[in-house]
Amino acid sequence: MNYKIALMFFLFAPGIAVPAQEAGVDLGASSTYVGMSDTFKNGGCSLEKTVFEEKPAVRVDFNCGNMEWMGIGFQGAKLTRETDKILVEVEVYVPKNNRANLLYVRLEDRDEETWQFSEPLPDKPGWTTLKYEIDTTGEKLHSWGPEGKVNHKIEWPVSVGSMGICFKVPRSGVGYLGFGKIKLSTEEVARP
Repeated sequence: MNYKIALMFFLFAPGIAVPAQEAGVDLGASSTYVGMSDTFKNGGCSLEKTVFEEKPAVRVDFNCGNMEWMGIGFQGAKLTRETDKILVEVEVYVPKNNRANLLYVRLEDRDEETWQFSEPLPDKPGWTTLKYEIDTTGEKLHSWGPEGKVNHKIEWPVSVGSMGICFKVPRSGVGYLGFGKIKLSTEEVARP
């Protein structure tokens, strides 16, 4: 039997589970690229690799008085097998007097259509893990992407390769956040 046919049978046969999958990226690792556009750099934002509480991180500094939000891009983590739900976990270091209130993760599909999902940042200083539970079924409005490719449906494979930081009101002063690991995962899915 051809191995491709056997694999397809295994993955899609009734009563057989599709295994869980995981992907991740460590933003604090020296080998991981993290960047931002010139718009943010010119607005007083910067990046540097550092350590918070003995944990490697990328520090993202921002000037809240110059903009409402800022974004970073990085080597993305990708999931390949289609499933109904994705869990995205982001390790965030929150400083005292935190000036940011929301962190957005951006999910991109195979056609570069992009969706943004938000979670509030805590005021408690130190490391925390934000969790984003994403339902990948049905239409998802408020997406953007290349002309002719936006259909409001998540098409696999998918990846997370950028985030946005929204600042507290009143928007003034400077602040920073630290980022460690980002993990994408799915649960095992039983086929009826």
